Amino acid sequence: MEEPESLKTVLASKVRSGFATMLVLTRKLEEGLFIGDEIYVQVVRLEGGQARLGIIAPRDIIVLRNELLMPSDPKVKWLRQQINKR
Repeated sequence: MEEPESLKTVLASKVRSGFATMLVLTRKLEEGLFIGDEIYVQVVRLEGGQARLGIIAPRDIIVLRNELLMPSDPKVKWLRQQINKR
């Protein structure tokens, strides 16, 4: 049985194909950024090499931490389907 692609691999292939780009930003404590008109991400704490982020988004927006997702997780499968539709 073929092992499913990781989410990281799927997203990387979208970037390489020109479907998506990766924007890399530097933010200081309490600085943030908007994603579209409805999502706001803010750095709320910096500690020990980690940044704690606060995210304001509509309830219907799914926010997932990728390190907790397993390739067989239904959320990952759904997300891959959404990415591949575009």
